[in-house]
Amino acid sequence: MKADDAPREKAPRSDQADPWEAHRLEQMTLGVDATPAQRLRWLEEMIVLAHRTGALPRTRRPAEGSEK
Repeated sequence: MKADDAPREKAPRSDQADPWEAHRLEQMTLGVDATPAQRLRWLEEMIVLAHRTGALPRTRRPAEGSEK
């Protein structure tokens, strides 16, 4: 069987015509299907990641001997 004899794929659906747009829509609706517990877990993971990468400031400990 030559490559020309291979069955051709169907024309892409309208949502597949623009992969960038399909990805953007997927990103926008990603959390819609998630349960509150899944959203909370994701948020906790992102906070840990942000701390590890230095995106969030570290908490400062009060100097010894100083009172608040």
